Amino acid sequence: MSRTGALSENEIQTEMNKMVAFISQEAREKAREIQVKADEEFSIEKAKIVRQESLAIDAQYEKKRKQAEVGWKIAQSTALNNSRLQVLRSRNDHLETIFEAARQKVKDLSSGESYKTAMEALILEILLMLLSPSVTLVHRPKDTDLVKSAASTAQTKYKELSGRESKIEFEASLPDDSAGGVIGSSMAGRIKVDNTLDARLKILEEKMLPELRYDLFGANENRKFYTVSPFKIVQAMLMIVILRTWTMHQLSSLASVPFLCFLPRMTASTYMASRLKLKADVKHQLSMDWKVFDCWHTSCVFSPGYSRRRR
Repeated sequence: MSRTGALSENEIQTEMNKMVAFISQEAREKAREIQVKADEEFSIEKAKIVRQESLAIDAQYEKKRKQAEVGWKIAQSTALNNSRLQVLRSRNDHLETIFEAARQKVKDLSSGESYKTAMEALILEILLMLLSPSVTLVHRPKDTDLVKSAASTAQTKYKELSGRESKIEFEASLPDDSAGGVIGSSMAGRIKVDNTLDARLKILEEKMLPELRYDLFGANENRKFYTVSPFKIVQAMLMIVILRTWTMHQLSSLASVPFLCFLPRMTASTYMASRLKLKADVKHQLSMDWKVFDCWHTSCVFSPGYSRRRR
């Protein structure tokens, strides 16, 4: 049954209350949605900021850690290098002390009885290395008589070994405070053999230095490869060239090889024995030696441009 009359005040008030309650409920729900959305956005933004700051802190920490590691490695390397340098400096000082003591003993040798025998051997070696008909010996002024006497004996031995004679001239121009010995020269001084005791000691120092280091300090743990002196390679090549020259020209003596002074030094007997054996075996050894020379020629001694020009 429908109602057609006007609403009473109570009914109006009831309806209004319902409408107000509905609007309030809608407003509360809308406010709750806004709050939830705001909290969610806040959480997302907060997590984003926290993550960015965490990454920045981690990057800064990693940067400082690497800087600290680099600084520590630099300090460690510096300390290690300083300690190695100190060890090398101490070793070098010790070797210099040994060499200085050896130099003093060499100087004492010139005042001993064995100096005359040593002088004869030095002069004989000069004669055998130069193989020149005229040789000039440079010596100390105070050794004039001794050098002349030793030269006479050396000339006799030289003639017995080589079948040659050599005229010796004397020049007293070495300082008296030197260790002694002689310097031989020929061809107007263009070829010289320094057989002073200082020079022989210096050669011995260079040759014995690796052995002395090994005997005194042991093997070097940090060294894995050992180099060969370029002079040794050139010296070996020079000997091979001499072998080929001897065979091609059938030399009966060594007088036409003026650069023989670069060969390794040896005693007179060993020198003559090797010379005689060389004449007998040179044909047998030449092919193999020349192959070695060709290998050096094409690989490690001459430049590629030089090899191409030669070919």
